[in-house]
Amino acid sequence: MFQENKNYLFERKNVSIHSQDRDITKWPNSNEFEVRLPIQYKKVSSIQLVSIQLPKKTHIISNYNQNTKMNVDICGNNYTIEIDDGYYTPEQMTIAIDTKLKERDSGMNVHYNDINTSFYFSHANTDASFNINASKVLSYSNIFPNNNVHQYTFNWGLPFYLGFDKKIYSSTSETSHTIIGSDNSKTTIPDTLQVIKTPNPSQILGEQDIYLELEHYNSIDEIEPYSVDINNDITDISNLSCVALASLRGERSGNYKHIETNNITLRGKKCLNKTSNDYNGVYNSSFAKIPISIEIGSTVLHDSSFFTSYYYSEPPLEKLSKFKFKFRYHDGRLVDFKNYPVSMTIQLGILREEHDKKNTYRMSNTFAL
Repeated sequence: MFQENKNYLFERKNVSIHSQDRDITKWPNSNEFEVRLPIQYKKVSSIQLVSIQLPKKTHIISNYNQNTKMNVDICGNNYTIEIDDGYYTPEQMTIAIDTKLKERDSGMNVHYNDINTSFYFSHANTDASFNINASKVLSYSNIFPNNNVHQYTFNWGLPFYLGFDKKIYSSTSETSHTIIGSDNSKTTIPDTLQVIKTPNPSQILGEQDIYLELEHYNSIDEIEPYSVDINNDITDISNLSCVALASLRGERSGNYKHIETNNITLRGKKCLNKTSNDYNGVYNSSFAKIPISIEIGSTVLHDSSFFTSYYYSEPPLEKLSKFKFKFRYHDGRLVDFKNYPVSMTIQLGILREEHDKKNTYRMSNTFAL
């Protein structure tokens, strides 16, 4: 037991942790794993993330995220195109979708305007009209059957990442468009061609932050995403969110054990209360909020935004022998590192009993000079 009438010395101890340290038979993926610490630390009063190294590229577009498909109708012919899993720049996304559309109809073209961050779809034939059905619910394999992200208000599929709303878009003409690329190249789409322009800026670079959970030692509170104000009774909730972050991650939630049993695929699904509102939050849901950098090969982050987010224990933890980590986004999706390695430095604040200064010490003959 911690004795308050004694004098203690506070010291900091850094622990280096790599995802390669895990038992891959129990934890096959680097986005969630457990490690045993080198020793059993005693009287730990604080835990803090002081540095972390993450892969530059994570798979923002993937089957797991249910955002690799899009439905189009070209001259009365309906197609669902699908692109490969991966991390895309806007220019690479333009090439990928353009290639897939040309496999269906060689007259289709896709452009990206670096000025307004919008995508433009056009057809080389002035008589050819086409539609993009961004509201269509598309099926994905190896996904929990009741967990279709299309019901989310954000991150609900490839059309969202391109800049579409959940609508059916029909091509129109009579307006010319000037496209400026990232290399300052200029392309003009004449007003005689049928065009669909995304109404919103593209989101294909993905999330801006990653949340790190440290089991039993989380200290950051979060507001639940995809909330909808529904104080008035409504009858149609088909386009509203049905995701409860609290039941997914909050250790104090009554559904926590049930959700953990079903793992991340369930993502804390719940039904909305039609007569109140869906605003909620999670107490002690994460340990650190990590801003993502996309400019360098490996992101080594030393950022004050999560330096102040640490776990503090009073009284100190009597024993600490293992850590369990989980890397996720704000809406609960695990970060798809594709098993690229992750490393970090955790700093422990440890209290050591201070020796009585009146005592005398004798050096063993083994260490005598």
